[in-house]
Amino acid sequence: MQMVHEDDELYSVTEMASLLFGNEEPPSCYASHRLLSQERIFFKQAGRSPPRFQARSAKEVHSLKAKRIADDKVTPDSMHTAMTFCMQKKKRQVYAFQRS
Repeated sequence: MQMVHEDDELYSVTEMASLLFGNEEPPSCYASHRLLSQERIFFKQAGRSPPRFQARSAKEVHSLKAKRIADDKVTPDSMHTAMTFCMQKKKRQVYAFQRS
């Protein structure tokens, strides 16, 4: 498994699809873009044309998680569960799209 670390490197949607789903097929790219556009705790969009994403620092992630917990009154465990559910849902959508 490859990890993305907090650095100044920018990642394209295709690169993120490869990291998240292990391929660069259009359904995986679409799911990656949707996931990264909706979940803004771990990555921030750093470019629009083409979309590029950058990993947030550990300090930023901690701060954003604390803010979300305070705003939404959620627990860290439920946040992890929500992210896991979102990833599983995206994988099912990609699989369903590929089978069509």
